[in-house]
Amino acid sequence: MINTLKAAAISVVLAGAFGLLFGIGRLSDNAAIRWISTVIVEFFRSVPVLVMMVAAFGLFSFNRVFEASINPLAAVITGLTLYNGSVVAELLRSRVGGLPSGQSEAGLAIGLTRSQTLRSILLPQAITAMLPALVSQLVVILKDTALGAIITYPELLTTFSQIGSYKSNPVPALIVIALIFIAINYLLTSAAAKIEARLRDKGRATIAKGTIGPPNRVDLEPVEEALIAADESVLHERYRTPDK
Repeated sequence: MINTLKAAAISVVLAGAFGLLFGIGRLSDNAAIRWISTVIVEFFRSVPVLVMMVAAFGLFSFNRVFEASINPLAAVITGLTLYNGSVVAELLRSRVGGLPSGQSEAGLAIGLTRSQTLRSILLPQAITAMLPALVSQLVVILKDTALGAIITYPELLTTFSQIGSYKSNPVPALIVIALIFIAINYLLTSAAAKIEARLRDKGRATIAKGTIGPPNRVDLEPVEEALIAADESVLHERYRTPDK
């Protein structure tokens, strides 16, 4: 259990940093940075997680990058980080692209640069909008740690499978594993829902494309009447007959 949570927690942090870095890279005005970021993101999105885990495990073991006991953990984290970080980068790019164009135009109109507009205006809204998808990705990361069993990482599935094999009754062990995963994923989803509600209460609610528009119609009749009265007063003062 601890090994599963440790691999998932480290992978979440690294995948978030990877996704933020290359997501911003895909939105860059520099064509070279944008092209390199796109190639990296699309490549790692296309490769299965298990393939990256096995490749990383072989690479780390052959070159003795880490100690033998750490290689399985490092390989699991590498595979989860590269794949899920690429997904997060694409989510960020699509959410920023889905915001109304008026958001960018407003930032540029008040004198902000494109990078300042992205950082101060677009990213906070995009991250809030992508929060449900991020939670789904956290659940994927947690479940994909079970693939570490292929490269001898002692995660939750491996431990309970060994217990089930020892007792010659693996079905109850698998049921317990499923219940544990369901409970953890439910807690993650509930926590994300509370965070999203709190952000919405602070005025940083999800902004969908097309929801920004003119405000409700304001009654301008009192203003018009005041302007007419002011004009009449000015005209009266200008053309009134002087007293004899």
